[in-house]
Amino acid sequence: MPLTHARRPSPSLAAAWLAAGLLVPTFPALAVPRAAVPRPAEPALADTGVFAPVAAQFRARESGLRTPAGSAVTPARLRLLLSAGRVDDAAQQAPAASGEAREVAVARGRVALLRQDFDALAGIVDRLDPTASATPAERWLRYDWLYARDDAAAIDTLTRAAVAGRDDAHALPELLAAGRLAYDMLDYPRAESLDTRALAQLPAAADDSAGVTGPSQFRAAALTGLGLIKQKRRDWDGSLTVLCQALAASANPTTLLALSETLVRIGRTDEAITAAQWGVRLNPYHEAAHYWLGNGYARRNYTQLFAARAAAFADAAGQRGLHRADAWLASGARALARAAYAGAIAAHPGWADARVRLASLDFEDGRLVASRQGCFAALRLCPEYGRAHAVLAKALEAQRATVDVHRTGYETRFAAAALPAVPGIERFVTNWRSLSPRHQKRVALSVAPWRAFIPVLLDGGATLYIKPLYLRLSECPDLGTLRDQRIGYDSRLWDDVRGCGGYHTVTGIEDVERTIFDRYNTVLHELTHQVHGVMTPDDARAIQEHYRLAKARDDSTREGYLSRYAGGSVYEYFAEGANAFASPMRDAYDPREIVRERLDQRDPDLRHLVEGFLARTDVGASYPIAYAAGGDDRVERGRVNEALPFYHKALTRSPADETALTSLARALVLGHRAAAAESVALRAVEAHPTSGSTRVVLAEASWHAGRGLAPAAAALAAARDSVRREDRYLVDIELGRLAWNAGEATRARAAYDSVLAYQSDSPEGLHGRALSLALAGQADSAFVRFDQAVRVRTGVVALRCDYAHALLAAGRVAPARAQLDEARLLDEQNPEAEALRAWADLAQGRLDAARRHAQRALAWGPWCDLAHIVAGGIEARGGRKEAARAAWAPVVARIERGSPPDYVYRPGIASWEEVHALPSSERRLLESFQGEAR
Repeated sequence: MPLTHARRPSPSLAAAWLAAGLLVPTFPALAVPRAAVPRPAEPALADTGVFAPVAAQFRARESGLRTPAGSAVTPARLRLLLSAGRVDDAAQQAPAASGEAREVAVARGRVALLRQDFDALAGIVDRLDPTASATPAERWLRYDWLYARDDAAAIDTLTRAAVAGRDDAHALPELLAAGRLAYDMLDYPRAESLDTRALAQLPAAADDSAGVTGPSQFRAAALTGLGLIKQKRRDWDGSLTVLCQALAASANPTTLLALSETLVRIGRTDEAITAAQWGVRLNPYHEAAHYWLGNGYARRNYTQLFAARAAAFADAAGQRGLHRADAWLASGARALARAAYAGAIAAHPGWADARVRLASLDFEDGRLVASRQGCFAALRLCPEYGRAHAVLAKALEAQRATVDVHRTGYETRFAAAALPAVPGIERFVTNWRSLSPRHQKRVALSVAPWRAFIPVLLDGGATLYIKPLYLRLSECPDLGTLRDQRIGYDSRLWDDVRGCGGYHTVTGIEDVERTIFDRYNTVLHELTHQVHGVMTPDDARAIQEHYRLAKARDDSTREGYLSRYAGGSVYEYFAEGANAFASPMRDAYDPREIVRERLDQRDPDLRHLVEGFLARTDVGASYPIAYAAGGDDRVERGRVNEALPFYHKALTRSPADETALTSLARALVLGHRAAAAESVALRAVEAHPTSGSTRVVLAEASWHAGRGLAPAAAALAAARDSVRREDRYLVDIELGRLAWNAGEATRARAAYDSVLAYQSDSPEGLHGRALSLALAGQADSAFVRFDQAVRVRTGVVALRCDYAHALLAAGRVAPARAQLDEARLLDEQNPEAEALRAWADLAQGRLDAARRHAQRALAWGPWCDLAHIVAGGIEARGGRKEAARAAWAPVVARIERGSPPDYVYRPGIASWEEVHALPSSERRLLESFQGEAR
């Protein structure tokens, strides 16, 4: 069924607009198409380290294809073409293939499988030998076809008897297929056993430099299965080892995508992107590889991409025309929008953004082959274009859905489901009227579980928007602050992420459609984040306590929560729980992790908690929190003054509301009104003396108000034991931060140890513990903790900078540079990271390069004390003592005055950053440089 997210205008209306020439002004100067745009060279991919065997095999495959003109097209040649990523060449040559008939059939089937030519593939598989005498290659092709159709029951039937007590090379396809099935069914012990048995039937190494023989590919599949199981057990280092062994056997996209996941989890984001790019190079039709590259894993943000690839995107006038077409699409004038997009492409064939818009529309209308072709054309123009990768991945997924054996059942159940009544949904979903009836129904079904909270969210100004697939997240209404930003969990670029939950929640239309087919309910997930944000503090504490208990169980069982993602934060934990409760298993072969039955098994207490919240009808206590959320939204945009009326509205309704008081106090601190913030924080503490949040905001406000770091820390420490037990970790995090800033390593370490006792993988606890160890001079122990912290928060630039600072202080320049390279991926113009690059160059005697970095750091952030300190150090090292003292002067003056810290707002990344805190690590560095200038 077409994925229509907007009602179509009448043909006569669209024709009238076209006839009136309303499309022509959009691209006025381009009645004749330009010449074909040259295709840019494919980016060079890394060929060292973990990618050395991939590159070597790729070269061997390319070499093997260099045959004289007129050479026969054999099955071996088709396999080489496929393994070298030349899938379309293989498709062109497959009809001429000659050789043993069964081998030719399998080779043609492989071509059809990779290109997702499912009609041709079905015919080939139907003609395969169905008996046990079929060759391993024939049986392996059949299993892959069944997987493409999600026919797990058939795979189980065909393999169960064959693998029961049978270990020989002939049974390899069955062992591997059954192992993959067990993995999908979350039966990891069985999957591990089957993959290990398969591996035992294969030679340790084969004479196969290209990695394309059957044994090499079977070995890679078995090792990949074992690597994936290690991922589920969160043995990331073990997974890396096994997956590298798999690539050494046979470089292939499936292993590379598994490797991407592992590399991200160990903090090597840049290499993870390379792995996905190699996946696309080896199979341009690989859905998962395109999904990764279109779901935020990108080196460049869009500002950088548009600057580097300006010719591949519409110019200013063209953007205006495309946006006009976008508005027509949103209003329901689909034919008019289609004509505008097509006209732009005809006039400007080099505009990748125009092509992706049309491909997105083709996807929505079920024109999946055209959508694919449009995306491939866009990627030829700009191989890094995340939206092109995203649309292509969804087009490929939608093609698979057409042959899914469960599709009829999905559609039948959806048709039978009653449209729920959700009062206010047409206002809450801001583009409700542009959605087709099909998608309105699916959105309503996802929103209905939280229907009681919709009036609260509406009254607070919160929204839900269903975005077209081509649209970047920051282009959605009220989400411009996400432009070029990265996610702290995993370093992904927000612009390319499928959706987000918060004051303004967004989900993609593609996820609405796929929910009909029992795929992940993204609307419900993101809406749950929104509801979580208006829960009362006591409700939030209850969720946090359930999360803490799940974490504690997971420490001993590795089965404490539903998914790795659920373990990433309390917010994801709760959203996954709500999603699971609303998602009963389809049948015994349902492969989803997030289903009600697993929730009952793993975390029944969370189920009861979610169930209770969903049954709630009295939500009056959430109204002031919803108003405060409106204020927080303005603060995130740097508009503190605009935020204040929202907090006052909340406090008018509930004068002692804990959330409103603490949010107001924090906003005043950010708005350089620390004395007023301290007054509000005192009110909050008086009303809620056992709250950790009120105590922490009072300590921060007091320090910023000029009361001094030591008194603020002492007051917080004195209040700690009076704080309710479940909030003390918040106090400990702040006590650790204040002690570290003051240079009190022992106190800092004790505080962070308490945080880690509360939650063993607390990101703040790991980060702080690393800082306190570095402060105490225990560098090697600090680096272990830094590495652990990076693994749970790969996208936090401050963490990368602190790690680099500790490495530089220990004289380890090369690994410091590696962290700074990752920091550049997250925030290209981060002044602290640039100052650290200056220090790295200074440590290696490169004074001119160091000076350039320091000057750039100060240009980006003149408030960066570290940049002033390093700039002075450069001059001191060069013998320019007066210049050094001049560089240090503003820092020295603040130290002498005892000036409190402050905040600056960086609009480019929509972020508030504390400045002039002058932690002891910076003071020590200043003192060491000053010693050189004496």
